[in-house]
Amino acid sequence: MKVSIDQNSCIGSALCLGFAPDVFDIDETNKAYLLRTDLDDVRRSIEEAAEMCPMNAIVIETDA
Repeated sequence: MKVSIDQNSCIGSALCLGFAPDVFDIDETNKAYLLRTDLDDVRRSIEEAAEMCPMNAIVIETDA
């Protein structure tokens, strides 16, 4: 699983932090970013964060 954040879409609502605080954080420009790249153990939390993102800025790519 590969996760990225569309910085142009992110509005810094920080909802992602509520679902996966050990994965996401907000930077000084009020945009979300990833704290880590090993994400398999928090897959469901990331999926929930992506579902709740008001701007659909969290992009999840799964292995085929």
